[in-house]
Amino acid sequence: MFMLIIVFIASSALAAETLIHKVNRDAVDVMAALINLDDHLCADVIGVYKLNQPDIYEVECIEYRGGNGRADYLVNLKTGDGHPQGSRSSHLG
Repeated sequence: MFMLIIVFIASSALAAETLIHKVNRDAVDVMAALINLDDHLCADVIGVYKLNQPDIYEVECIEYRGGNGRADYLVNLKTGDGHPQGSRSSHLG
């Protein structure tokens, strides 16, 4: 029983860390703004995941306000850069 409680607490902490948009909508809106300011499209954030690098997050977006299109971005909160995943990611470090 004790082990089950530990697993539940650990999985809850992981879910809270990876799904930041459910906890702090203002932070998510800032990430979307950084992506849009870098001339990319992010109409709505559907997921935010902390990566193992400091200040780097993977952000899943719906591209268009109509709800179609999906894109993944890497956002560096320290530098304010937001780029499509796999593109220009060397600028994020």
